[in-house]
Amino acid sequence: VPMRLIFAALLLFPTIIWACSIPPQTLYQSNEQLVRSTPVITLAKVENREGDGKYNQYEFTFKSTLSLKGKAPDTFILIGYEASNVSEAPADFGDHKKPEFWAFDSGNTIQPGDCTAYGLFSVGQEYLIFLRPKSHYRSYENIKQNDDLWLEVVQLLIEYEKRQPY
Repeated sequence: VPMRLIFAALLLFPTIIWACSIPPQTLYQSNEQLVRSTPVITLAKVENREGDGKYNQYEFTFKSTLSLKGKAPDTFILIGYEASNVSEAPADFGDHKKPEFWAFDSGNTIQPGDCTAYGLFSVGQEYLIFLRPKSHYRSYENIKQNDDLWLEVVQLLIEYEKRQPY
């Protein structure tokens, strides 16, 4: 393959080279920073999935079941991936009690290279959703039990934030 052809392709398709070489800090904020910087946090159930699956992405319609912080909309749509289509999807990390969730930068997300974390969703499942302008790798965690450890941690951080003078 001639070198000019490779160079021309790289100029025409710069995302091949520049695909999220420097992830935004908001993607990996601490749990406390995540809660503090998110205006709306809600438990929501996936009601519907639409789209043709282009790039394996779909539009998921959510219905808020419990607003934890801010005023959650009754329904909202997020772009994400069908969890059953992703091999080794993390699900809920055993109610978020498994060390893998806490030890590594793990979450119920996939990051295809555009510096954005997208949730892995299934119709009928409930998720703890952080509605914010910039995504975070823990913005879309699957919640199956009321005593889920991640849910309890987020509730604790919300209460802590309310008591702060800032």
